[in-house]
Amino acid sequence: MLEIDGVDGMTRVKWETEISIQEGNDEPIPAFDADFDLDHFGEKNIPCFKVICTYVPIDDPSLTTPKFRIDLCLKQFESKQKFNQDESPSSKKIKMSSNNPCSVWVNFNGGERKLLKVDPHPEFEIYSEQMTVCTVQSWSEKFIVEFTVDDMEDLRVHYYYNNYSTVPLTGVIWMKFDNTNHNEMNLIKHLTNLFTHQSNCDVQFCFNGGRKIGGHTTILAARSTVFAAMFKHNMQESKTGEVVIQDINPEIFNDLLHYIYSGRTLIPLNENTVQPMFMAADKYNIEDLKEDCARFLLSQMRPTNTLDLMVWAHLHSFDKIKEGALKFVLTNRKIIFKSIEWEKFITAHPDLCLLITRCL
Repeated sequence: MLEIDGVDGMTRVKWETEISIQEGNDEPIPAFDADFDLDHFGEKNIPCFKVICTYVPIDDPSLTTPKFRIDLCLKQFESKQKFNQDESPSSKKIKMSSNNPCSVWVNFNGGERKLLKVDPHPEFEIYSEQMTVCTVQSWSEKFIVEFTVDDMEDLRVHYYYNNYSTVPLTGVIWMKFDNTNHNEMNLIKHLTNLFTHQSNCDVQFCFNGGRKIGGHTTILAARSTVFAAMFKHNMQESKTGEVVIQDINPEIFNDLLHYIYSGRTLIPLNENTVQPMFMAADKYNIEDLKEDCARFLLSQMRPTNTLDLMVWAHLHSFDKIKEGALKFVLTNRKIIFKSIEWEKFITAHPDLCLLITRCL
């Protein structure tokens, strides 16, 4: 049974199944296989998907609870063109759809979201009876899913699992679509090229070591009220054409500017870059980049890192992230309250500890 809805500007596809904990012969075992359509692109252009999920129980004598290797593949099928019986399908030009997800993530049993790897070479399939050519785009990744002692106890208490022949597996696919049309994409491409090729720049951002990154004051001012104020005629920066940057790493600042021109960072956000990128976006008031960073941070929360994230958000007054971390701690308190991180947290941040306990 699939549940499809929209959350935070993304399409979410959720399914539930059960997998056996019995040891096999290392051959992948089918866990889930289903087709689904997305109808939010209009009746004439409905992308069709197939999710294929297999698993292998991990045989390790040291394990006291079940652990699995999960392989997931998402395929997108879309009818591209129908032909008359006397026409050759191979003679027709086939174009990829603009309704492909630009990013796909998956998580299992509420764990960390993992970005799927896209196959860079889409396949084409021809159905001879209907003379229909379809494109097939694929995304895939491998996962490790491990059940804790608390997980197994919850199953016993709430679901009366005694023999543990099977355990529940909940998967969620998160798809982000780029809804820009062809003309808009061309415009973004040309604007981005101005920056990446450093063409006709009228301002230089200067860093320690002599590195400089060029930009265009009109474009930057249109996207940031901070830059707009900086480049007013009577400001020092507008007179010299140079801005000294001392508090932001050059790579982070370069990605910030790339986002201003293109709507996305040059390098995908990751756990090492997302916090400094959020702070840079906050400093220069790039709200959409802040939203992207906040969404990424909240999607990467785990029992081992959420307390640190909550402290960071509290120190910098990032209330949305702090509230999201607080909710995660409350939901996963059975695990977090037993951790070493929680013991250190109680001592170092009694004010936040009090906030958490008051919300119980």
